[in-house]
Amino acid sequence: MSDTAQERADDEPTRSEIRYLIGALINDLAPSLDRARRLRLNAEEELSDSLSRRRELKINSRLRSSTVESLIEDSKIPADVADELRRRNIDNALDIANLTDSALEAIPKLGAARVKILRRRVNALAKERATDSMISGSVDLWDGADEAVGRALTFWYRIGQLTASSSVRALELVVRDLGRTYSASTWYRWLLLGRRRKAQIAGEFNDLARRAVGIEQGSDYQRLASDLKKLGRGGGANLDRSLWSERSAELLSELENFRDRQRVARGEEPDLGFRLSEHGLSHGLISRMNALELNLSLVKRGLRRYQKEGARFALCANGALLGDEMGLGKTTQALAAIAHCYAAEQEIRHIVVCPAALIGTWEEEASEVVPDIPVLRFHGKSRDSSYAQWADRGGLLVTSYEHTRPLLAKDPADYGMLVVDEAHRIKSPDAQRTRRVDTLSKAAKRKLLMTGTPLINGFSDMLTILAVADPALAAQLAADFGPAPDRFSDADRIQVALSEHYLRRKQADVLGELPPLLIEKVEVDLSSQERQEYSRQVRARNFMGMRRSTTVCPGSATAKMRELKQIVSDAADANEKVLVFSFFKDVLDEAARVIGRDAFLIHGDFSPSENARSERDFKSKDGYAALVGQISMMGEGKNLQEASVVVLMEPQLAPVYESQAIARAHRMRQDKRVICTRMIARESVDERIEVRLKEKLQLMNSFANASELADTLLKEPLLEISEQELMEDELRRLGIDPDQGPK
Repeated sequence: MSDTAQERADDEPTRSEIRYLIGALINDLAPSLDRARRLRLNAEEELSDSLSRRRELKINSRLRSSTVESLIEDSKIPADVADELRRRNIDNALDIANLTDSALEAIPKLGAARVKILRRRVNALAKERATDSMISGSVDLWDGADEAVGRALTFWYRIGQLTASSSVRALELVVRDLGRTYSASTWYRWLLLGRRRKAQIAGEFNDLARRAVGIEQGSDYQRLASDLKKLGRGGGANLDRSLWSERSAELLSELENFRDRQRVARGEEPDLGFRLSEHGLSHGLISRMNALELNLSLVKRGLRRYQKEGARFALCANGALLGDEMGLGKTTQALAAIAHCYAAEQEIRHIVVCPAALIGTWEEEASEVVPDIPVLRFHGKSRDSSYAQWADRGGLLVTSYEHTRPLLAKDPADYGMLVVDEAHRIKSPDAQRTRRVDTLSKAAKRKLLMTGTPLINGFSDMLTILAVADPALAAQLAADFGPAPDRFSDADRIQVALSEHYLRRKQADVLGELPPLLIEKVEVDLSSQERQEYSRQVRARNFMGMRRSTTVCPGSATAKMRELKQIVSDAADANEKVLVFSFFKDVLDEAARVIGRDAFLIHGDFSPSENARSERDFKSKDGYAALVGQISMMGEGKNLQEASVVVLMEPQLAPVYESQAIARAHRMRQDKRVICTRMIARESVDERIEVRLKEKLQLMNSFANASELADTLLKEPLLEISEQELMEDELRRLGIDPDQGPK
């Protein structure tokens, strides 16, 4: 806008001057809006086209890999029809898809009925979910079609960020108001207006002109105009690797929503990626979830569809047990549910109970996901002031299991949601922590209990946790079936009962685009000195001593430590972060010594604040670093996706420890492939533990949904690996009578 025009706008202008100046302002400001709209439309079209091309390539690839023999198998079509097809160079489902029905019917032994069978099978292959899968969050794992989608998505996302900016919103409002003033100042309307209304319109115009000039001259608008020009010249065609590294989860969430809108526009149903009914939820609960309009206005992180469903589940179940596999973002789902309570229901007081080591994790996650909701720590010296602030002004009160005692003394009443994290910690009915959490839950309007740990001892564990979520149902199940699993006879009734309360999903169900997890078993031979020390510990019946002696040995650099040194050396060369886990503190101390100055150590001899500092320093360090931690402390709730290399120094007696440790790195927001190395010493207790682990894992893997859960609960409880049995096995292997006393 010219200086003369601005000066004239500052005085009380005439009708013609108002219309002239509005035209000048709109001519100055509208091009940026038009450019933003055009780029947005172009970006949507490019993203849509790239998704269509990728889907077509995926379908063709799947059809090409399906042989004619596999199509005919288990059908009413004779097997020798495949030979007829092969003779005509029709080798796979894609070849069949490219032929007309009449061409196929002309082939001997094929008629209209058999062609229809083949068509149905080919169409079914084309519609399988694998043909429309998400791209990976890791740029390095993309093929050409994935990269085309990734580039288009980056462009569309950046345009969306610009058009949603405060500068664009302010610009849209000014242009809209200028248009209204322009319409109000036509000559025939002007003739009908009184002097006071004309002066009012002139005053409104002056205000609008000053707003428009302020926007146009502001740095935000100048940056917006510059960014739009860059994107218009093809700047959006570049793949922003740093953006994908930082925001892959948010980008994939946006892609998921974009694909859903496309399907709805085509008259199709959104692809849920999974069916809630397949995960054992009742039709009534699913209906309530679908009817709930989830308010995410306070959530500042993009959520995946399954996370929104998890939040709805937490809000709609009458006592929710969320058992999602580790790494799926249960904390984020809980925070989204709390944000809905805040925004939609004005319910502003909520409580989280978690292990003390996870209080910092909750604070960190909440600051990113729901930064406008106050988070108050009821722990340590500040707990009284935190509680007073929570009671007065609301917020999210985060406390530990140990601090539920002083919290109950405050008698919190009539609050919104109680979230119990790592709820398997209250599986013992007689434990004080279980009783305190149960008492605390009485005043909560909603309850959400979360654990990614399958319930090791079956129905008795589930019953105790269920008693907090729904006491009446737990009492009814106890009365109907009793506490002993071998007394169960009606799996269907248990499934129906759990269908109102329990939801568990696996990574493979909802995060198919996660980078690969590669688990390698490294077997090492013990040296003569190590074997001598190991034999001494076995003869002494020192179970923990014999486990440690496969990794640390006085006066000897063990084979496992030599392997660890090579692994971290390779990781340092690749600039990757490493997690090293062991059950034993002396193993961790030795591992940290072997790694050197780049090791950050976490175990029980350090204070919680010291361990938290080590974790923060590890995360914030650029490039290679190693976090060496006690598996029993670090397996729960930690978000360590900065690491892509995991080392387990010895097999664990409970498989859940290992899966928890791996899930610290292989989880949502991970954008690299994860390599896990499991150290096994040959001819030692490590091998016996391996055999028992496989048996337990086969049972644990059945905990996929409520139906499978119910079936498993009817079996014998999942027993811990028996130290006594392992010790007796090793004594016999070494030719020692287990009935003899230690030597």
